[in-house]
Amino acid sequence: MMKKLLLITFLTLFSTTLITAQNLPTNPNPGKCYVKCITKDVFDTVTESIQVQPSYQTLSVVPATYKTVEERVLVKEASKRLVVIPAVYETVSATYTTGGGASKLTVVPAQFGTRTQSFVVLLHGKRLTVNYWTPTYYQFFTN
Repeated sequence: MMKKLLLITFLTLFSTTLITAQNLPTNPNPGKCYVKCITKDVFDTVTESIQVQPSYQTLSVVPATYKTVEERVLVKEASKRLVVIPAVYETVSATYTTGGGASKLTVVPAQFGTRTQSFVVLLHGKRLTVNYWTPTYYQFFTN
């Protein structure tokens, strides 16, 4: 009887040890499998580079270089200027004879030609009127 009791005690301790050795959860969910699986260790050769000293940059002072450059710069755009010279009047005495002394009538044929005359109609918002029959009184200058 002692042997049976010792055998039952030994089997109970052995089964308790097996149950606790699997690290099963104390509150398992029904329908899930809790089996301890042993996976083999995987060894791999990896080559790694290790930084022994951090990288750095060397700064060097370079002396400044100067040179004289001569350039032409436009200060003012080219422009045109209108100068109006006032009219000059003078008194001229003219004598006309009418009637007497003419005894012969001669016909002088007419002479036709083309004459080009320049004038400014509007310049810089000021109005300028030019007399077409006396062009000698106005002179136009462009600078």
